[in-house]
Amino acid sequence: MAVFANVKNEGKVIQLTSDNFKSIVLDSQQDVLVKFFIPWCSHC
Repeated sequence: MAVFANVKNEGKVIQLTSDNFKSIVLDSQQDVLVKFFIPWCSHC
């Protein structure tokens, strides 16, 4: 099943850390997309 939404592309990529995850993701008043990445594992 595919889901589409009107999304504004702000062009801003933020590196999340244990110090900023709560304030940026959990406390956000807007939707947030988190992409997990590790260098040794290729993109699925």
